[in-house]
Amino acid sequence: MSKEKQELNRRLRIFSVLQFAVALILFCWLAPIQLTLAKEIPITLQSLLVVLAGLFLGARSGFVLVSIYLILGALGLPIFANGSSGIEKFYGATAGFLFSFPIAAWCAGYCGARFKNIYGVLLAFCLGHAVILSLGFAWLGFALGFDGIFNKMVLLLPGLIVKVVIGSLLVGSVRRGIQHRKNKIFLSGVSC
Repeated sequence: MSKEKQELNRRLRIFSVLQFAVALILFCWLAPIQLTLAKEIPITLQSLLVVLAGLFLGARSGFVLVSIYLILGALGLPIFANGSSGIEKFYGATAGFLFSFPIAAWCAGYCGARFKNIYGVLLAFCLGHAVILSLGFAWLGFALGFDGIFNKMVLLLPGLIVKVVIGSLLVGSVRRGIQHRKNKIFLSGVSC
């Protein structure tokens, strides 16, 4: 391998590590923001961030990032909903939501890599949130009983729709910005 390729690979690895670190810091900083609409279920930015992690970092890196986030929260860093933390969150009523996060990030990343247009992004958001809601509400149902679960799900729909729209617009804007930047760099190297 030539020295130029080795240097490029080294820079790409450094960039990937920095990108992952910044994403983890942002995730931990934004995830505790909470709005409570239903007694047992906090509405947070967590599900939006989980899907964004998969879409921006890819399925595998998104899965790893969200898993690290969960480990940090279990170890006591106050990064879960409303600044909570601790291992007890993994056997409480909302533990199913936490357990679903890495799976949802992987699904969103996989879907986003297969379908690169806006419909793929919408599909990734819907799939990621479907994983989170189905596993989260299944656990919640077993923990608290299935009476009223449907009503709790309906309460989350407005927030879910807002997250899907905001997330899709964000991903679309970032992708357009990256493509514009690539085109600008490519065109600036072309002489007429």
